[in-house]
Amino acid sequence: MSAKAALEVMRKGLQQYRALPKSRRIAQNLVSRAEAQSNRFERLHPKDGLVLRVLSRDLPREDQVRGWRGKAFNLDYAWFTNFEQRWWIPDNFAPGLVQNVPELATRRLARLHFTDNVRGQTLPFSNDEMRAFRLTTKCLSVQDGVAEIEWQGWVLIDRRPSWALDDDRWTAKPSAEIRGLSLNLYGRGKWDIAKGRFTKFEMIAAGKRWGITAFNGRRDDSLMNPLGFLLTLADDSPLNQVPPAHWREYGWR
Repeated sequence: MSAKAALEVMRKGLQQYRALPKSRRIAQNLVSRAEAQSNRFERLHPKDGLVLRVLSRDLPREDQVRGWRGKAFNLDYAWFTNFEQRWWIPDNFAPGLVQNVPELATRRLARLHFTDNVRGQTLPFSNDEMRAFRLTTKCLSVQDGVAEIEWQGWVLIDRRPSWALDDDRWTAKPSAEIRGLSLNLYGRGKWDIAKGRFTKFEMIAAGKRWGITAFNGRRDDSLMNPLGFLLTLADDSPLNQVPPAHWREYGWR
């Protein structure tokens, strides 16, 4: 539908609304704001935890795509509770100490947020599709009660061909949704030791992506090409309280 056609539909709807008697314009049995939000994931927004903006976009390549597809980007949010945000720091702040980021943190970030959503919607990856990964956290220094943290790592996610029967139940064919990512990760952050929170979090994940899903707009661009993600600390404004796209996979209640 064009913008002009959509505007006309809205105008007609408004005219019909105004033609209704007042008794029919007002909804009955309205619930309170608290009741309306009681089953929404927004209620679990970790105000005292870690909220990251996850920006995704294609990176420059030789056969640069023209039009909006070549300039497309998308935005998601990654959430970690007050307890979970400590997954991203070492057990102590001895300069030079290197530890692995817990697997749960790496899997959440990679499976649910490193997805090819640049041009549209897509599905998360499964745990089985994470073929190999490593992510470390290192304390670089401590100054005035603030620890500078460094992250380094990589992930390989690969949804391999699965075989499904045709309608005649005799002929097998590979699934169309073969897809994956190979990314290198690097980032730095600052952790206020006394307050127990990040004051800075910046991470880049860059590498290759391939494959398609039903609604991610890659039907004509499914070969291996460069993709990148930028993760930054989100503030507490309402704009940044949008739940993660794949919040159902968090398992929070």
